[in-house]
Amino acid sequence: MQHRQARRIFSQRKAIVEPVFSSLRCQRGLNRFRRRGLAAVSRAFALHVMAHNLSRAVALSKERSALMLAALRAMRTLTAHLRLRFLLGASASVSIISQA
Repeated sequence: MQHRQARRIFSQRKAIVEPVFSSLRCQRGLNRFRRRGLAAVSRAFALHVMAHNLSRAVALSKERSALMLAALRAMRTLTAHLRLRFLLGASASVSIISQA
């Protein structure tokens, strides 16, 4: 690839498309189609792609829920420190927070 634009386009393709086909071939075992005819192969491929998209959506939702859980825990901790500060006064809560 001698042209910069061609290298940029190829690098984008490699980052976006190639992992999907790699996942379909290696993890899902899609090395060949067991149907005959373009319409049947198109339907089979569409089903494989939908399965891949659903698995990605589930994985992303698990990551998001883990991040949300961590954020909720942090908010609970902050709320507990603010309650202590309110109940004990500003000087006592500063020493409690600084020790933690």
